[in-house]
This record gives sequence, C-alpha cells and structure tokens, in this order.
Amino acid sequence: MMKKLIVGLGNPGGKYERTRHNLGARVALAGDGFVLTTFMNNSGQEVAELMRKNGLKSEDVLIIYDDVELLFGAVRLQQGGSAKGHNGVRSVIDYLKTDNFFRLRLGIGRPEDSDELEKFVLGRFTSEEEERIPEMIERAKEIIGKWIDPRGRKLFRNVGTKDD
Repeated sequence: MMKKLIVGLGNPGGKYERTRHNLGARVALAGDGFVLTTFMNNSGQEVAELMRKNGLKSEDVLIIYDDVELLFGAVRLQQGGSAKGHNGVRSVIDYLKTDNFFRLRLGIGRPEDSDELEKFVLGRFTSEEEERIPEMIERAKEIIGKWIDPRGRKLFRNVGTKDD
C-alpha cells in the first residue's frame, strides 16, 4: 500500500484547542493523523516539508479542516478546488503549487452576521454542537479509512508506518 499523509489543520495552544477552527486537528488526533504545530496561515510549509521527506505526491495527501460553507455536522471528501477563504487550505495550495490534494471538509456552519466570521470560527462550539462532534469524528474516520484503503483492512495508516 502507498504511503499517505493525513493532516488536521488547527492553531496551536490551549487557547484554540476546542474551537471550531481546530476541528480538523481533533479529527486527526482521533485517528492518529498528523496535527500541524504551526498556525493556520503557515500550514503549507509543514505539509510541503512532510511530503518532501516522505516522497509523496499531492494526491497522497488528505487535509482535514473546518468549513463554514457546509452546514454544521456535514462531512465531505473532495479532491482539488479552491481554498474558499480558508487560510490554512490557501497556505497548502500556495506551498504545494497545486490544489490536487484531498480535503475532508467538516461543516461548522456560518454565523448569521458575516462580520462575525473570524470570531465565530475562533470561538468554541455550543454545548449542543459539542454533543454532536463525536458523531462527526466517527463519520470522518470512516471516510478516511475508505480513502486510505478502499478494502477497509485498517483505518489510519500513516506516513512512516508499515503496512499489514
């Protein structure tokens, strides 16, 4: 089986740990994926370095991140496309010089007031939303497992691990 790189985007530090913007990192941690140790706007540099060190192509990469364009709770896998205003994804596209990587988009919804977008994504989930996060994580892990190995032999093979 080919090596794959799974990266959850988020911002480092306890201040951001349970925010909407760190949902990608939470999903990656739940499945033993990589969580970048840099701020969202610098994500591309670390992804490019991990790819270079492991001899990976863009289609071997899955970036997991929060997406305000999707309703809360939605989980969507896609390959390619624009950053749609997400700074972490924009950074990855800029450093890789391609958008031909896979993305697992995690719907966090959108605030009613678009002027509040930054505050919203850097804010914490409501208690009702937080109760639904484990369900989203399970759906995400299923999708990631199928992306890694369509035969479903094992969820989450990561860069640097041996195949079964």
